[in-house]
Amino acid sequence: MHYRHSTEQPWRCWERTTLAGVLNGPQSLLVRVALQDRRDGTYQSEFRWPALERLGPNDYQGQYAQATLRFGRVRWSFEMASAGRRVFLLVRALNEVEAGDVQIRLETLFDPPEAGQIVSRENEVVARSAELAWRIHSPTPSARRYGTTIASMLNRPFMAVIEPAADFGKRLEQRSESEPRSAGSAAPLTSEEREIASAVRAARAAYLARFSYVPRELWWMYAAIPYGLGWNLIWAADRREPVQVCSRDWCVHGNYGEWVLFNWDTFLLAPAAADFDADYAHQILRPQFSVQTADGLIPGIASPLGISADRAMPPDATLPLWKAYLRTKDRSFVEAYYESLLRYYKWWRRNRDGNNDGLLEWGSNPVEAAHPQWQAHTAWASRYETGMDNHPMWDDVLFNARTHTQEQTDVGLNALHAIEGVCLSRMADLLGQKNDAAKLAEHAELTARKLHETLWNEDVGLWLSRRWDGTWNPRASSCCFYPIFMAAARFGRKPAIPSTAVARAVSEHLRNPKRFGGKYLLPVSPRDDPAYPEQYYVRGRIWPGQALLVHTALREAGQEDAAAELARGCLATLRDEWVREGHLHENYHAETADGDDTPESDPLYSFGPMLAIAAWQHVRDVLVDGTEATAPLESLSPYLDASGALRTAIEPIEGLRPIE
Repeated sequence: MHYRHSTEQPWRCWERTTLAGVLNGPQSLLVRVALQDRRDGTYQSEFRWPALERLGPNDYQGQYAQATLRFGRVRWSFEMASAGRRVFLLVRALNEVEAGDVQIRLETLFDPPEAGQIVSRENEVVARSAELAWRIHSPTPSARRYGTTIASMLNRPFMAVIEPAADFGKRLEQRSESEPRSAGSAAPLTSEEREIASAVRAARAAYLARFSYVPRELWWMYAAIPYGLGWNLIWAADRREPVQVCSRDWCVHGNYGEWVLFNWDTFLLAPAAADFDADYAHQILRPQFSVQTADGLIPGIASPLGISADRAMPPDATLPLWKAYLRTKDRSFVEAYYESLLRYYKWWRRNRDGNNDGLLEWGSNPVEAAHPQWQAHTAWASRYETGMDNHPMWDDVLFNARTHTQEQTDVGLNALHAIEGVCLSRMADLLGQKNDAAKLAEHAELTARKLHETLWNEDVGLWLSRRWDGTWNPRASSCCFYPIFMAAARFGRKPAIPSTAVARAVSEHLRNPKRFGGKYLLPVSPRDDPAYPEQYYVRGRIWPGQALLVHTALREAGQEDAAAELARGCLATLRDEWVREGHLHENYHAETADGDDTPESDPLYSFGPMLAIAAWQHVRDVLVDGTEATAPLESLSPYLDASGALRTAIEPIEGLRPIE
């Protein structure tokens, strides 16, 4: 279940403390770029989200990575490419005049220091562990080694090479009688520099060529998917594998330790990753299943501190894995995870039907919390399980300590549970387990029918959650549209959710600008909810995960016009923050699409790419029954990049003059 790292080329941009470094995770060896302004002495060796101008690629296979960063007034690019066992680094300023007094300092270090030894010889640095040794050197004429640091000025392209040291195991310290001195920044490119520049350029072209299936007009938004996912993959040293986290910065000085797994949002990324790298999609998934408990729970949170053993998160694991299979025809997405998914499905039945009526409630089991902030067996802990912590829908809901659940039957939870059952049934059928397939399909249909009978509010024209005393909870959320998943006739003898109900929910609520409709989509609360003006965290704002799930439901039910409108609303929300600032936010202001208006919206978070995923799957997707679902590019007008201006904005490196 662990990542099998390549001993041939184990270097990746997976270091959580900087975007401008390559990490040999298995050997705990980091080579990073630091910058120093010689005018005032300003020095920086960690370049994280605040220093980011634009994300570029970060290939899971380690072939190419790039990011555009800021250091004071200097805008600069960091690139990494590999060829066989050699790794090339290319650093260059986008505004060379401003970079005249800035020095590059290429640093090599083991973390922890006892993992190996770093020594110097002549103009190179050698790092050796118990298994291997690597030499780091620069062919740039202006570069010079100072101790174990290689330095050069930033107003000239700087290149470095990392490659295996041929004399591993021998004494490495060497020094010539007269150590070579560096040339000035105006020195012409060496032949080795030109070869490296050519190799980096070729690696970039080869990486981008893998996305030839993406129409040119959509690249500006599609790039948010591989770029956003790729830079939130970090190396977990204690696990000895890479882990997909919600945000790198949360794993530096956060409350979770050096990595953290969140359940429901991570699963939603798998089909999009499978489109361009099935191995990468599996690596997103494997750590999630590795923390599954003996009784089937996939915890909502897992980190070096422990797991949230009291609770899960919204049950959306099977749907994206089934879609990953449909999009790739790779049976391993079913064969590797089916039994674990089935155990997770059954966990919900055993643990979250507090009043034994056949429908589920959110909850929290009585265990000791692994972290004081996480809580356990409290009303707030049950709210954490929803993935929508402070949403007003839970404001007046009671927590029952005896049943370990809320005293409210939830719309979104039961709809997700039903579609998970449908997808599990399809998986079982694929694996030849016909009896399980029939039982799961029957249970999914019964759940959906009972959901509609119990939670459809005819007076309101929408599915609403209902308290155990029979009273309605009038507070709605985007999750109230999840029952649309089960409106397709192919999921039962006849649709479990009537088309008339879907039509009312869509017209009276989803597309109604006084409720959930509007330019920017999809708010988690209706615009006429008393809490909507707060626009604080999950009170009124746009959350991409829910938008993605609602769009998926609309496509399943054949609601093409509503799905297209939602896809366009997702792009309207995404565009300015992504194009102008390179941000892919956790959540967005529902009136302005601003994500920077609150510190409670990380600028590069796993949810952010889901706005682009929703729009992309509108153009090209596969429904749960295997039917292809497509739409013309014109359905996303006016968000097509016909002139190429948006692509130019998100790829500033393309505007640099070639290094020849």
